[in-house]
Amino acid sequence: MKARIMSFASLSRLGMAPLTVSVPILGALTVGEYINWSELLALGLVGLCAHIFGFALNDIIDYRLDKNLPVHQKHPLVTGEITRKQAWGFVLLQIPIALSVYKFFLNGTNFATLLLGASFGISVIYNLWSKWGKLPRIFPELALALAIGLLTIVGALHKTTILPIESIVFAFTLTLILLLLNSVPNHLKDIKTDQEFGVTSFVLSAGAKFEGQDKIIIPAKLVIYSAFLQIIISFCMIALLYLYQPTLFKSAIIILLTIYAGLHLRMILKMDSLVQLRRSIPFLNGFYNYFALGLFVIDKAPRSIITFYNFFVLALFVLPFGLAYRIWHNRYQLIN
Repeated sequence: MKARIMSFASLSRLGMAPLTVSVPILGALTVGEYINWSELLALGLVGLCAHIFGFALNDIIDYRLDKNLPVHQKHPLVTGEITRKQAWGFVLLQIPIALSVYKFFLNGTNFATLLLGASFGISVIYNLWSKWGKLPRIFPELALALAIGLLTIVGALHKTTILPIESIVFAFTLTLILLLLNSVPNHLKDIKTDQEFGVTSFVLSAGAKFEGQDKIIIPAKLVIYSAFLQIIISFCMIALLYLYQPTLFKSAIIILLTIYAGLHLRMILKMDSLVQLRRSIPFLNGFYNYFALGLFVIDKAPRSIITFYNFFVLALFVLPFGLAYRIWHNRYQLIN
């Protein structure tokens, strides 16, 4: 039984679940009202179902690629620990669980419940066409980002029937953060295997290439696209500073995290080594943006959650020093 549970946990990629789980919770916090533990857990379960649905469905659709990749030979679908029929049942089960929890436990309105269903449905577009088919790759990326934006709105509608401007701007900003994170750093880290197996991800469709043993070529238009998104995210952060008016100290932390996000993005876009890019924690740009955004509303969460959140913010400030030391140490060893 334990092995079976672990197989489904692997299929769900639960290690990456906390960010998706937090999306409807942060959405509820945007309204400016405190949420209790029962609300937090229920909203978290809705987010968890969305996470499992998206990631497990992605693995089912990518099975034809994963079965040929050495790194995925222990994946439960590849080993046969979970059959594709069982995986499909597990994926589809997430929809009624999420809708039931939201509708009956959280007393969601019909409209909000419909939006939740739409979030699940739109995310399917990404899984079907992000790497395969003739649909321009920007559309699946937009679909996944919109699905996350809707999940944020669903969280907010748990606390109100009329969305405040703060919730709308917050959801829009989170949509852009996910769009940037998934379409650029996420696909760049997989560019070698995607190119080798004939997969056309967003970055490959934009002209990025992998050459030789380790070289990556990032075209100017991908750099411009990434910079444009980060600039819009930064302007949204400024708008939220005006709308929420956090303390001076918190405002400074938000601004610093946003600057760090831009600097890290600039760093990875200047790299020409795939090994170096993977070692630089390519998702860090998204983490900086995400945690900066969450600081606007986290003070309405239970105190233990606030403490946990602040710990991760502190860790984000420490990470660049660790990366800088590792780069310096590796170069020092090469010179000597």
